[in-house]
Amino acid sequence: MRIDALASRAAAMAKAAPKLAELKRAADEFEAVFVKDMVRTMRQSVGKVHFGQSLGGDMFDDVMDGALAKSISEKGGIGLSQSLYDSMAPEVIGAANRPSNP
Repeated sequence: MRIDALASRAAAMAKAAPKLAELKRAADEFEAVFVKDMVRTMRQSVGKVHFGQSLGGDMFDDVMDGALAKSISEKGGIGLSQSLYDSMAPEVIGAANRPSNP
């Protein structure tokens, strides 16, 4: 790649940086919600094991599901966030660098 092409790509990335950061946050949040729902569904498939069917038990299960999902996400998740980001980033970069029509 030539120097001017590298400079052009760097400028395009810099212009798109705020939108790319927004995309990364959205992809991470989507994965966290997905993982929490997946954990909740997995827990339902094995029946009640913690505090039974009381309101306190349901609240505990929800908190536990959230904590487990957060732990999974903090350790790299299941790859969904990165996959979403990788597939959408080129469009975000292109949109950020298109000339706007007045």
